Amino acid sequence: MIKFHKKAITIYAVAQKAQGSKVTIPSSECTGTVSTTVGSTAVVGVGTSFLTQATENAYIYTATGYEIGRIKTITDNTNIVLFDAVPAAQIEDIQSPATKKKATAVTGVTYQFGLGGANAYAALDLTFSNEITTEAAQYVGDELDRDEDTWVKDSICNVDFSMFCPALGLVSHNAKVASGTDTIATELGSTHRLRGVGTTFVTDLTVGSLLYTAAGLFIGVVKAIHSQTILELAYPAKNLTSTPVTFQYANPSAVTAESEAPALDLFQALSLGVELGTGYVKYTNEISSNVYLEVEYRLSSADIAGTFKEKCYRTNDVRGMVDFDIASIGTRAKFMVKLQGNLTDIAQVDRLVANYGVQKTEIAETVNTNTLGTNINMVALVPHYPVALVGFPTSITTGQTVIIAGLTFTAGAGSVTRAQLVDIWSAIPDGTGYAAANTLKSVALASLGTFTAGTMTGWSTTYYGDELTQVRFVASLMTTAATSLLITGTATAGAIVIPDAIAATRRPNASNLCFEKLNAPNVAGFEFTRYMLSCEAGWAKGAIPSDVTITIVEDSADAEYNPYDFFAVRHLLAVNWGNADTNTNVDVEFTSALLAKITKSEVSNYIGQDLNMRSVGKFSLTLR
Repeated sequence: MIKFHKKAITIYAVAQKAQGSKVTIPSSECTGTVSTTVGSTAVVGVGTSFLTQATENAYIYTATGYEIGRIKTITDNTNIVLFDAVPAAQIEDIQSPATKKKATAVTGVTYQFGLGGANAYAALDLTFSNEITTEAAQYVGDELDRDEDTWVKDSICNVDFSMFCPALGLVSHNAKVASGTDTIATELGSTHRLRGVGTTFVTDLTVGSLLYTAAGLFIGVVKAIHSQTILELAYPAKNLTSTPVTFQYANPSAVTAESEAPALDLFQALSLGVELGTGYVKYTNEISSNVYLEVEYRLSSADIAGTFKEKCYRTNDVRGMVDFDIASIGTRAKFMVKLQGNLTDIAQVDRLVANYGVQKTEIAETVNTNTLGTNINMVALVPHYPVALVGFPTSITTGQTVIIAGLTFTAGAGSVTRAQLVDIWSAIPDGTGYAAANTLKSVALASLGTFTAGTMTGWSTTYYGDELTQVRFVASLMTTAATSLLITGTATAGAIVIPDAIAATRRPNASNLCFEKLNAPNVAGFEFTRYMLSCEAGWAKGAIPSDVTITIVEDSADAEYNPYDFFAVRHLLAVNWGNADTNTNVDVEFTSALLAKITKSEVSNYIGQDLNMRSVGKFSLTLR
């Protein structure tokens, strides 16, 4: 259920149960003590008054601020059932332990109740309206005063509001683990990509892992793992250079709990399904969602002042659409929500207490203004070029050669394994000659062999694909056939070339474009039309592509990407922002956006371009 309170312009996923009651109650007002058990969802009280003081969907905390859990049901005055079981060890968010921490089992402790960050969001520009349509009939007759009848045909409630992107709740991590003698460093020419020596990233780490120097200084959060020795960070590395150092890591301990994923009901009613993963939650139209909401809209007016009552509009079967918008450089990303439902009744109800808890501090981490300017100003527009996946032999021996796209590799003394060949052939740009390739790949080559002839022609390679057995080759021209890539040489047994039907990959040199604004109405790609069948009124769901508009600075598009070259070409459009200091990260991605229109415009005193794209693929919003 979603509840709106006009005075606060705040969205609540939980509200007071009666006049005079509160959701956020300090420990000084909570009676008795509570105890919990590891692995159990039960909270047992002694001398407690849960029926009066606790609220379903709110949170219970220790008096010192550690989260005990989110309340699922209230059995009686001394028993509560939580959404999630009590963890075996105390959890503290390594980056922000002062604001995010969860208790293990407790015995006879004092406690407090709170609204919690998953339950309240600051809203902007909230408007509410009713649409009531009627029909009339006049009976046939020969008298001027013949009977007339009027009745209600349909009653619709509309609620429109804007909200900032909410923050993910507590993401628990295991204790830090030292790397021993293994080292990491930033890859030459990159601040996001790290290369390890002696490392086993695939085995030891996962997406969302936190990296630290041996001295405990924060390096970054892992966004992707490409091989045992190559990974990519969500942000530019901190406290790390191209000089190898030993390090520590901390892995997410479990799949993100449902209680820590904000706005679940709301986003699902906006046709976005939910994927809960280790250290993240993803809202995406790739997963079908048919959730309906109940909505209450409350407001006070002069005619009921002093009566401790509010006017309440109740609606059910509520569905809606959401627009994604970044209005200008450096501003906060917003979601514009449009909800519609059936108006059921209007009544006077007990007034809500102005009791907003910690929603401001919970929201602030994701939309921290200090980091938006550096992390949200880059948009990657990525053409879909022909792609082929190259699978290498299990191993090759001394003097054997592998020739691909005009470049020749010759094995040195000893054998070269498939995983080593993957590392050697990865991340080589088109036009790289054999001498330059030896310099570029000096760390991967070590004493395994050298590039001995030729130039990489017509293709570039990336780290994507089956990272331990394959390398993804991306054609430099849209007209190149993926089937034209061949493997020759003296070591081709077991080698294979697979044309990639998806072909939705980043070009290695695709530009990140500075932009002024981005707007994507109805990002989920669905719309709802009214139907009325007998006594039932509801909304029929239909698919409609979303249009994405971006305004870029003209001279920010370098020679690698000129929009005029890519009309009717599908793109992967990705936007990322967040706060590296508190380890919060947001990814917004359109997997297939078709460039349809380019208009000259202006950005401040510079020439700009408006790029209009039709999103015909998937949309996702990921909180990490």
